[in-house]
Amino acid sequence: MKISDSGKLPREASGDDHRKELAKNTEKLNRDFNEYMASTDPEQREHLEKSMNEELSLMHALSQDSTTKGLRKHQAKLEKDFKEYQKDPSDENYAKIKHDITELRDFCAE
Repeated sequence: MKISDSGKLPREASGDDHRKELAKNTEKLNRDFNEYMASTDPEQREHLEKSMNEELSLMHALSQDSTTKGLRKHQAKLEKDFKEYQKDPSDENYAKIKHDITELRDFCAE
């Protein structure tokens, strides 16, 4: 374990820390997804899609590091549905993502 610059051992992240970080990234993903849907600029959409993929990767890592199974389940469903939306941007797949974001946000708030 690496000692920080202050000379103290770093604190292990708790389940609450993971939930807070995941909630923050869920909000960022939601904001980027809304902007993506509203944009007609291909460059902006490409940038937002890259950003959303990065956020999902970070969320995946956070959920895998968490000891809360429900957190992993909700995040995995969002990630799966987002990939499906990328293949088929239908209204149904859009609704799944919005539902997943709401569920994950609510779960993190518990």
